[in-house]
Amino acid sequence: MCHGGRGEAQLSAYPDLHRLPAATHAVFDSIVLGGKLAASGMASFADLLTPADVAAIHAYLVREQRKLWQEEQGRQ
Repeated sequence: MCHGGRGEAQLSAYPDLHRLPAATHAVFDSIVLGGKLAASGMASFADLLTPADVAAIHAYLVREQRKLWQEEQGRQ
């Protein structure tokens, strides 16, 4: 909910998770579990999620990002 819709332009202070740059993918675990961006409003979820949960969420986001990219390529 915080991060907006599926690749749609929305007014949000939080990044669209369907358009994460490679640098964010590289530190995904440290953001979600380690609280790397806590000062920016993204608290750690280590008390709620296991490393396996975070890996599954990240894999889902990677799949969805790829699908969105493929759909956008088909529009051109």
